[in-house]
Amino acid sequence: MSRIEKLMTVALLGGLAFGAYYSYSAEKAEEQAFETARQTALDAPDPFLELARFRSAIGDYGKSCSIFADAICKRRMEVENELVTAGVKKGSVPALIHLFDSGIKWPPISYTDLPDNESQRLGQRLISLAESAPVTKENAALFFEAAELLKYSTHTAKAIDLYVKAWQTGAPWAASELAYIYDEILNDKTRAYFWYVRARNVPVGTESFKSLSAEEKLTLQSKAHDTNLVNI
Repeated sequence: MSRIEKLMTVALLGGLAFGAYYSYSAEKAEEQAFETARQTALDAPDPFLELARFRSAIGDYGKSCSIFADAICKRRMEVENELVTAGVKKGSVPALIHLFDSGIKWPPISYTDLPDNESQRLGQRLISLAESAPVTKENAALFFEAAELLKYSTHTAKAIDLYVKAWQTGAPWAASELAYIYDEILNDKTRAYFWYVRARNVPVGTESFKSLSAEEKLTLQSKAHDTNLVNI
Protein backbone atom coordinates (compact mmCIF):
# COMPACT_ATOMS: atom_id res chain seq x y z
CA MET A 1 0.00 0.00 0.00
CA SER A 2 1.44 3.37 -1.04
CA ARG A 3 1.86 6.28 1.33
CA ILE A 4 -1.03 8.13 -0.32
CA GLU A 5 -3.28 5.09 -0.01
CA LYS A 6 -2.38 4.80 3.68
CA LEU A 7 -3.21 8.48 4.23
CA MET A 8 -6.54 8.05 2.45
CA THR A 9 -7.35 5.01 4.59
CA VAL A 10 -6.50 6.87 7.78
CA ALA A 11 -8.63 9.83 6.70
CA LEU A 12 -11.52 7.55 5.85
CA LEU A 13 -11.34 5.75 9.17
CA GLY A 14 -11.06 9.05 10.97
CA GLY A 15 -14.11 10.35 9.16
CA LEU A 16 -16.09 7.26 10.05
CA ALA A 17 -15.05 7.53 13.68
CA PHE A 18 -16.01 11.20 13.78
CA GLY A 19 -19.36 10.44 12.16
CA ALA A 20 -20.07 7.68 14.65
CA TYR A 21 -19.08 9.94 17.55
CA TYR A 22 -21.24 12.78 16.23
CA SER A 23 -24.22 10.44 15.76
CA TYR A 24 -23.76 9.06 19.28
CA SER A 25 -23.52 12.57 20.74
CA ALA A 26 -26.64 13.69 18.87
CA GLU A 27 -28.58 10.68 20.11
CA LYS A 28 -27.48 11.31 23.70
CA ALA A 29 -28.50 14.95 23.40
CA GLU A 30 -31.95 13.96 22.11
CA GLU A 31 -32.33 11.42 24.88
CA GLN A 32 -31.34 13.97 27.51
CA ALA A 33 -33.76 16.55 26.07
CA PHE A 34 -36.50 13.90 26.14
CA GLU A 35 -35.91 13.07 29.80
CA THR A 36 -35.72 16.75 30.73
CA ALA A 37 -39.02 17.44 28.98
CA ARG A 38 -40.58 14.43 30.70
CA GLN A 39 -39.51 15.55 34.16
CA THR A 40 -40.62 19.12 33.52
CA ALA A 41 -44.07 17.88 32.53
CA LEU A 42 -44.33 15.55 35.52
CA ASP A 43 -43.41 18.39 37.89
CA ALA A 44 -46.19 20.64 36.54
CA PRO A 45 -49.46 21.09 38.49
CA ASP A 46 -51.27 19.18 35.72
CA PRO A 47 -48.92 16.92 33.72
CA PHE A 48 -51.72 16.04 31.29
CA LEU A 49 -52.06 19.65 30.18
CA GLU A 50 -48.32 19.66 29.48
CA LEU A 51 -48.66 17.09 26.67
CA ALA A 52 -48.53 19.68 23.88
CA ARG A 53 -45.50 21.39 25.40
CA PHE A 54 -43.79 18.03 25.95
CA ARG A 55 -44.33 17.07 22.30
CA SER A 56 -43.04 20.42 21.13
CA ALA A 57 -39.92 20.07 23.29
CA ILE A 58 -38.98 16.60 21.98
CA GLY A 59 -39.92 17.20 18.36
CA ASP A 60 -39.87 14.04 16.22
CA TYR A 61 -38.00 11.96 18.79
CA GLY A 62 -39.73 8.58 18.82
CA LYS A 63 -42.50 9.82 16.52
CA SER A 64 -41.66 7.99 13.29
CA CYS A 65 -41.52 4.31 14.13
CA SER A 66 -39.45 1.83 12.17
CA ILE A 67 -37.88 -1.54 12.81
CA PHE A 68 -34.84 0.26 14.19
CA ALA A 69 -36.71 2.76 16.39
CA ASP A 70 -39.39 0.67 18.09
CA ALA A 71 -37.81 1.08 21.53
CA ILE A 72 -37.79 4.86 21.21
CA CYS A 73 -41.39 4.92 19.94
CA LYS A 74 -42.47 2.70 22.80
CA ARG A 75 -40.72 4.96 25.27
CA ARG A 76 -42.48 8.03 23.89
CA MET A 77 -45.88 6.35 24.16
CA GLU A 78 -45.12 5.15 27.70
CA VAL A 79 -44.25 8.67 28.81
CA GLU A 80 -47.35 10.17 27.19
CA ASN A 81 -49.46 7.58 29.01
CA GLU A 82 -47.54 8.41 32.17
CA LEU A 83 -48.49 12.09 31.85
CA VAL A 84 -52.15 11.08 31.74
CA THR A 85 -51.96 8.96 34.89
CA ALA A 86 -49.80 11.55 36.64
CA GLY A 87 -52.43 14.17 35.83
CA VAL A 88 -55.16 11.94 37.23
CA LYS A 89 -53.19 11.44 40.44
CA LYS A 90 -52.89 15.21 40.82
CA GLY A 91 -56.64 15.64 40.43
CA SER A 92 -56.81 16.70 36.79
CA VAL A 93 -60.38 16.44 35.48
CA PRO A 94 -59.28 16.67 31.80
CA ALA A 95 -56.89 13.76 32.41
CA LEU A 96 -59.65 11.76 34.08
CA ILE A 97 -61.98 12.36 31.14
CA HIS A 98 -59.25 11.29 28.72
CA LEU A 99 -58.68 8.11 30.71
CA PHE A 100 -62.36 7.16 30.39
CA ASP A 101 -62.77 8.39 26.82
CA SER A 102 -64.13 5.41 24.89
CA GLY A 103 -63.34 6.86 21.46
CA ILE A 104 -60.16 6.88 19.38
CA LYS A 105 -57.55 8.91 21.21
CA TRP A 106 -53.84 9.48 21.75
CA PRO A 107 -52.19 8.67 24.05
CA PRO A 108 -54.17 5.41 24.03
CA ILE A 109 -54.19 4.63 27.77
CA SER A 110 -57.61 3.67 29.15
CA TYR A 111 -59.04 3.01 32.60
CA THR A 112 -59.20 -0.67 31.59
CA ASP A 113 -55.39 -0.70 31.64
CA LEU A 114 -55.42 -0.02 35.38
CA PRO A 115 -56.02 -2.50 38.21
CA ASP A 116 -59.74 -3.13 38.77
CA ASN A 117 -59.88 -1.49 42.18
CA GLU A 118 -58.16 1.62 40.85
CA SER A 119 -60.37 1.90 37.76
CA GLN A 120 -63.51 1.45 39.89
CA ARG A 121 -62.38 4.15 42.31
CA LEU A 122 -61.65 6.56 39.47
CA GLY A 123 -64.94 5.69 37.77
CA GLN A 124 -66.84 6.64 40.92
CA ARG A 125 -64.91 9.89 41.08
CA LEU A 126 -65.80 10.66 37.46
CA ILE A 127 -69.49 10.01 38.14
CA SER A 128 -69.48 12.10 41.33
CA LEU A 129 -67.84 15.01 39.53
CA ALA A 130 -70.37 14.81 36.71
CA GLU A 131 -73.36 14.68 39.04
CA SER A 132 -72.26 17.83 40.85
CA ALA A 133 -70.94 19.77 37.84
CA PRO A 134 -72.83 22.79 36.50
CA VAL A 135 -74.57 22.39 33.15
CA THR A 136 -72.09 24.24 30.95
CA LYS A 137 -70.60 23.50 27.55
CA GLU A 138 -67.20 22.87 29.12
CA ASN A 139 -68.64 19.91 31.05
CA ALA A 140 -70.25 18.13 28.07
CA ALA A 141 -67.48 15.52 27.83
CA LEU A 142 -67.59 14.95 31.59
CA PHE A 143 -71.33 14.24 31.45
CA PHE A 144 -70.94 11.95 28.44
CA GLU A 145 -68.13 9.75 29.78
CA ALA A 146 -69.82 9.38 33.18
CA ALA A 147 -73.11 8.47 31.47
CA GLU A 148 -71.30 5.90 29.32
CA LEU A 149 -70.10 4.15 32.47
CA LEU A 150 -73.64 3.97 33.83
CA LYS A 151 -75.59 3.17 30.65
CA TYR A 152 -75.54 -0.61 30.99
CA SER A 153 -75.54 -0.73 34.78
CA THR A 154 -78.38 -0.81 37.27
CA HIS A 155 -78.14 3.00 37.39
CA THR A 156 -79.69 3.72 34.00
CA ALA A 157 -81.69 6.60 35.49
CA LYS A 158 -78.43 8.33 36.48
CA ALA A 159 -77.09 7.80 32.97
CA ILE A 160 -80.23 9.42 31.56
CA ASP A 161 -79.83 12.43 33.84
CA LEU A 162 -76.24 12.90 32.69
CA TYR A 163 -77.07 12.50 29.00
CA VAL A 164 -79.83 15.07 29.45
CA LYS A 165 -77.32 17.46 31.00
CA ALA A 166 -75.01 16.87 28.04
CA TRP A 167 -77.89 17.64 25.67
CA GLN A 168 -78.60 20.84 27.59
CA THR A 169 -75.02 21.95 26.96
CA GLY A 170 -75.67 21.71 23.23
CA ALA A 171 -74.18 18.28 22.56
CA PRO A 172 -76.39 16.84 19.75
CA TRP A 173 -75.11 13.25 20.12
CA ALA A 174 -76.64 13.07 23.61
CA ALA A 175 -80.11 12.89 22.05
CA SER A 176 -79.11 9.77 20.11
CA GLU A 177 -77.83 8.12 23.28
CA LEU A 178 -81.08 8.89 25.09
CA ALA A 179 -83.13 7.55 22.21
CA TYR A 180 -81.09 4.34 22.30
CA ILE A 181 -81.56 3.87 26.05
CA TYR A 182 -85.31 4.39 25.91
CA ASP A 183 -85.72 2.26 22.80
CA GLU A 184 -83.29 -0.64 23.28
CA ILE A 185 -82.79 -0.83 27.05
CA LEU A 186 -86.03 0.43 28.61
CA ASN A 187 -88.42 -0.30 25.72
CA ASP A 188 -90.13 3.05 26.34
CA LYS A 189 -91.28 3.85 22.81
CA THR A 190 -92.86 7.18 23.72
CA ARG A 191 -89.69 8.70 25.13
CA ALA A 192 -87.58 6.94 22.53
CA TYR A 193 -89.56 8.61 19.74
CA PHE A 194 -89.29 11.97 21.55
CA TRP A 195 -85.50 11.73 21.63
CA TYR A 196 -85.20 10.31 18.11
CA VAL A 197 -86.96 13.44 16.91
CA ARG A 198 -84.48 15.57 18.83
CA ALA A 199 -81.63 13.54 17.34
CA ARG A 200 -83.18 14.01 13.89
CA ASN A 201 -82.90 10.30 13.36
CA VAL A 202 -86.37 8.73 13.60
CA PRO A 203 -86.13 5.15 12.27
CA VAL A 204 -87.89 4.81 8.92
CA GLY A 205 -89.54 1.69 7.53
CA THR A 206 -89.63 -0.23 10.81
CA GLU A 207 -92.35 -1.44 13.15
CA SER A 208 -90.69 0.13 16.18
CA PHE A 209 -93.32 2.79 16.77
CA LYS A 210 -96.49 1.15 15.46
CA SER A 211 -97.90 1.41 18.98
CA LEU A 212 -97.94 5.20 18.65
CA SER A 213 -100.78 6.85 16.80
CA ALA A 214 -100.22 9.60 14.25
CA GLU A 215 -101.66 12.10 16.72
CA GLU A 216 -99.29 10.94 19.47
CA LYS A 217 -96.34 11.27 17.13
CA LEU A 218 -97.32 14.81 16.19
CA THR A 219 -97.64 15.71 19.88
CA LEU A 220 -94.23 14.23 20.63
CA GLN A 221 -92.70 16.08 17.69
CA SER A 222 -94.10 19.33 19.03
CA LYS A 223 -92.70 18.63 22.49
CA ALA A 224 -89.33 17.62 21.08
CA HIS A 225 -88.97 20.99 19.37
CA ASP A 226 -89.70 22.83 22.61
CA THR A 227 -86.21 23.58 23.94
CA ASN A 228 -87.65 24.67 27.27
CA LEU A 229 -88.83 21.10 27.84
CA VAL A 230 -85.96 19.04 29.20
CA ASN A 231 -87.55 15.58 29.11
CA ILE A 232 -90.98 13.95 29.26
